[in-house]
Amino acid sequence: MKSQDLSTSFLFLRRVRALLPQQLFEKLVKKTNNARVYIVPSAIGFYFSFIAFVLFLIAISYGHNLAYFSTFLFFSFVSISAVVTNESVHAISVEVVDQIARVQPGTASPYRLRVINKSRKDQYDIAIECLGKTLILVDKLSGLERRDLFVDLSKLDLERGQYKLNRLSLSSRFPFGLFYAWKWMNVELKLLVRPKPLIKQVRCFDHSGQDFGGGSLSMQIGNDEYHETRGHRPGESLSRIDRRHSQRFNYPQIRVFTRESQEAKVYDLRGEQVEESLSAACGLLQEMSPDATYGFIYPGEHQFTLGSGQEFKEDCLDRLSIHSKSIVEFS
Repeated sequence: MKSQDLSTSFLFLRRVRALLPQQLFEKLVKKTNNARVYIVPSAIGFYFSFIAFVLFLIAISYGHNLAYFSTFLFFSFVSISAVVTNESVHAISVEVVDQIARVQPGTASPYRLRVINKSRKDQYDIAIECLGKTLILVDKLSGLERRDLFVDLSKLDLERGQYKLNRLSLSSRFPFGLFYAWKWMNVELKLLVRPKPLIKQVRCFDHSGQDFGGGSLSMQIGNDEYHETRGHRPGESLSRIDRRHSQRFNYPQIRVFTRESQEAKVYDLRGEQVEESLSAACGLLQEMSPDATYGFIYPGEHQFTLGSGQEFKEDCLDRLSIHSKSIVEFS
């Protein structure tokens, strides 16, 4: 019986292909889940449907012309709302610009998305959602418009680690909020969630010293030229506080001199409290001078690499994000 059913279905498809134009048949066959729109009534939509049903019962029971007209009006109102909501979502598509996004918890983490209106009509109230959180709401998209939007990925409230997002949700309640329509947009986006910054002293060593691996870093400032002022870190000497800048910024500021700023420093993150050490390193990197030369000994490792500049800083933050964390995939 199963072989007969398969042969019958195959013959039916062949007949349909013979009757339909070639372009229309290929369009039906290549239809993917990205074009499938799901729609359900909202709470207000249920109320409207209930009122229309009650009016219909009154019209049948009493044969009142006004009740028939009101029933027709309410059903037309609900039907048009469903069609418009469905078309609003169907006409919009989303593309990712960069395959990797870096997220800083508790801080705005903008990421660029490209939204495309494939219809010649203007579309309104389009929401882009991910993991149940609304990333952005677009009030209006003009006909055939392509626009780059910046969404805040810190709204996802993810813990430190690396994640892979396979899809985003695009939804709308336009025009009257009677229906909620959405569709899934397939994407391949990798998220690197960094540790929460923590202001804490990190064990530091002078790379040029002979006793690397033990003791604390000692600096000889002498008559070096003044370089910059930065925020005070816990455990640092109070004798180097710049009172004038501290009053200006309302926070203790430390004087940094040229020789100190150019020294290569190595920060040891090894210890029992791994997450706290990684967070302290993230806070340290946020205050690090762009010209500073430094390196990190990560937990479970014994070697380090020295570097400087913005690119090296981003590499260090990426390593802090993925350290001892496997990829978590959201489908």
